[in-house]
Amino acid sequence: EREFFRQDLVAHLLEYNTKLQAGEATIQNVKALVEENTYVVIAGQQAGLLTGPLYTIHKIISVLQLAREKEESLGVKVVPVFWIAGEDHDMDEINHTFVTKNKKIKKTIFHDRNPKKASASESELSLEDCRKWIEE
Repeated sequence: EREFFRQDLVAHLLEYNTKLQAGEATIQNVKALVEENTYVVIAGQQAGLLTGPLYTIHKIISVLQLAREKEESLGVKVVPVFWIAGEDHDMDEINHTFVTKNKKIKKTIFHDRNPKKASASESELSLEDCRKWIEE
């Protein structure tokens, strides 16, 4: 039989989500994970500027809907979980997006100030730099 360390998981997730000032629904879902009869629907996506490709939003909505459907059909608590896979690639892989400008598709690159290579999850973007990039 598999053992899951639910108490430890919940403690870590509560600490993390509290730092992020997560909403009450998120906090309640995290707390529910301590119960043996709580299940999860999980999906993830590589990090990306402006949420990345549009299908990222589709995945998030799908996870939310599937969790709700399973909760209703199974009669148990089902928590939607969506995670950003930021540890397996560097900023060069995700530092760009495509926008329409003058009726043409243009690749725009967010130039990171940090010269050393780091995974996306270890990189910090300044709010000021992000605002400048968006205004361009």
